[in-house]
Amino acid sequence: MSMSNFKWIFLLGFIFAFPSYYSSLNAQTKVMNLSECIEYAKEHNINVKKAKLNYEESQINTLESKASLYPNLSFSSGQNFSYYSTAQSPTMDKGAYNGNYGLNSSMTLYNGGRLLKGIEQSKLQQEINKLNITNAEYSITVSIIQNYIQILYANESVKNQEAILNLSKKQLERSNTLLKAGSISKADLAQLESQKYAYDYQLIQAKNSLQKYKLDLKQLLELKDDIEILTPSIDDSEVVATIQSLEDVYNNSYNYFITILNGKKNIELASLSKEIAKTGYYPSLSLNAGISTGHNSQVDMNIVKQLKTGLYENIGLNLSVPIYSRRQNKSSIQRADISIKQSELDFAQAEKNAWKIIETLYLDALNNQNSFIAAKAKVSSQEISYQLVEEKFNLGLKNTIEILSEQNNLLLAKQEMLQAKYQTMMSKQLMNFYQQKPLEIKY
Repeated sequence: MSMSNFKWIFLLGFIFAFPSYYSSLNAQTKVMNLSECIEYAKEHNINVKKAKLNYEESQINTLESKASLYPNLSFSSGQNFSYYSTAQSPTMDKGAYNGNYGLNSSMTLYNGGRLLKGIEQSKLQQEINKLNITNAEYSITVSIIQNYIQILYANESVKNQEAILNLSKKQLERSNTLLKAGSISKADLAQLESQKYAYDYQLIQAKNSLQKYKLDLKQLLELKDDIEILTPSIDDSEVVATIQSLEDVYNNSYNYFITILNGKKNIELASLSKEIAKTGYYPSLSLNAGISTGHNSQVDMNIVKQLKTGLYENIGLNLSVPIYSRRQNKSSIQRADISIKQSELDFAQAEKNAWKIIETLYLDALNNQNSFIAAKAKVSSQEISYQLVEEKFNLGLKNTIEILSEQNNLLLAKQEMLQAKYQTMMSKQLMNFYQQKPLEIKY
């Protein structure tokens, strides 16, 4: 058996032995629908992961603040070894060893409610950080919806460019026949060829745009593999369906805007900070207790007895009454008042931004819906016009300028219709999302 035959047998044996390896090489492209993209992004997006870590940290802070109500406990020990000389034997060094041990504990009995309010503050911050996870998920979801529909639009644009290019090729074929028959000149044919090359270029640009939107989607998903999205069937009836009133959309969305919910929580947090600042005027009372013992090698007693006889126990109360804090307490309260006002302004701004988002989506949906209706009628009219001009061109009654103009007008009308269609669907889907309604994309 030759060496080359042996290589082929070895290669075939490897493929049959490890079929999953080769199947995995061909399975690098992910096929996903919109919902799958959203769920994948929630799990893998970096900003969402960071928000989750912040929430975990706030949970730890809450547990720590709760534990501050309980007494602490610490153990301490000191071990010492020393050398010294006696008067009787100044030239001889002697060693001494002693050790001491202690347990100490303390707890706050009263400090104006600072500890309890601190626990409330930690819990409230934990709730805010949990909302921040949802806010990060909302943010990535909006971006996914926008990018997904941009891909759908770009995909349709490619098909539209391919259709007009095929139309141009067929027209060029007819024109070659007309040239041979003497119905058109070489200059006319050259113009048609030039237009065909222009359509080639536009198709390349359309495909580049599609790939760019896919790349953007991959980055949103934190995905390295290639991606293909399922193409839904969007009926024209969905595009022209009645749009909810602006007030209904806003009212239904109000309680789902995380910035508004966070705004309310931040006002509570600022108010709680003021209550904590007020506790600086109250006295604090703490309980302290301890037990200690020790031993010394110079004492003529064994170590166990020394530890027993050397036990020292103490317990006590410490009271601290603030008299003058160099304006620290007053300044803390004044800063808290400012923080409350800032939180109220942030809340008002959040409501304003929410209204702006919904109103913009509503107006975009309404305007693009009307544009779609008009563009659809324009496409129908333009198709008829193109057919009539084409017939006359084939009969030699129209020149190349007129047929090219009709082709470009038809292409432009279809592009306008597609743009209005997908812009309308994007606004509608986002309004549904902000109302927490199911996304209306059917496959």
